[in-house]
Amino acid sequence: MEEKQRPSLSEIKAILTQFEIPGVCDSSVKAFVSEEDGNEYLVWLVDNGCTKYVLKQAKAYEIDAYRCFFSDRQPYIPSFFGACHYNGQEYFITEFFAGTDLRVCDRKRLTLVLDALA
Repeated sequence: MEEKQRPSLSEIKAILTQFEIPGVCDSSVKAFVSEEDGNEYLVWLVDNGCTKYVLKQAKAYEIDAYRCFFSDRQPYIPSFFGACHYNGQEYFITEFFAGTDLRVCDRKRLTLVLDALA
């Protein structure tokens, strides 16, 4: 599998300008880190002081999946703000929701996830 190139901070800021997100400085972009091995994902939390976003380097068909499954605006679905190409890679940006992930989950959380996808 070909490893995707990690963009520099200046490249991430250039990507964010395509989405017209104002007020982004160096300290307002932080990579999400894997709990298992400490490696950085190709996913970043962007906080411009007013709003928090998630910027992600897309995998195959991931943008299509977001457009298909998350196009209906619901309170439990992060808004999809768009996608762009930069330096041969695709990126997309969504609304950030604070919370937990499903690495450690229980029946209640799994049921909520399945209900949200139904």
